[in-house]
Amino acid sequence: MLIADLYSKTCASQDDDEDKDDDEVEDEDTSDKYDEENSFSVIKRVKRNQKKILAGCGLCVGVDGFSDPPEIPGMAHFLEHMIFMGSEKYLKENDFDAFIIKRGGYTNATTDCEHTTFYFDVQEKHLLLALDRFTQFFIKPLMKKDAVTRERETVENELHMFRERHYSAHRMKLAIQVRLSLDTLDKYVTKCFADLPSHGLPRDDFTVFKGGISFDTPAF
Repeated sequence: MLIADLYSKTCASQDDDEDKDDDEVEDEDTSDKYDEENSFSVIKRVKRNQKKILAGCGLCVGVDGFSDPPEIPGMAHFLEHMIFMGSEKYLKENDFDAFIIKRGGYTNATTDCEHTTFYFDVQEKHLLLALDRFTQFFIKPLMKKDAVTRERETVENELHMFRERHYSAHRMKLAIQVRLSLDTLDKYVTKCFADLPSHGLPRDDFTVFKGGISFDTPAF
């Protein structure tokens, strides 16, 4: 698993600017301390700015439509939807969506030909709890029969086999953007992602499709 550090010099510079802004706000708050007319608006502005501090996380799995079993096209996309429907630790369906939205965040997932990406943002103070819920989708997702409505038993079995084959830590890349120290972030990631399964199997080989013959197959 690759952890991309987005706490760059640019972020540090922004932090310095924000610290200056914070100092200005504090100075303004001090000057207005005895001004009953303005003190309430200053407090509201500070609280509003604090609520806007978000942390972001994205996890990319190196698998998608090109790896669909020939007999079940759309498997990777279907799995993307099913993966968010509860885990053994957090049983309630859509618990993660509700958690994120309630705390001012946003979550989604995308699929393309070779990658599936899951991502969210949330208020910074809730990052650890969000990561714990998020990582459970890749450790022990439920994917219950009643959630796979009107699908055949073989589809469910294939779905689990597909996930176990491709959703491995060595094929995932994780990126987190947050105003925390690297030591703290390292503890968060280790705590939440250490149990991700990793089997070391190679990814599917698509080199045969290079050279402009991607769709020059009997299927087309």
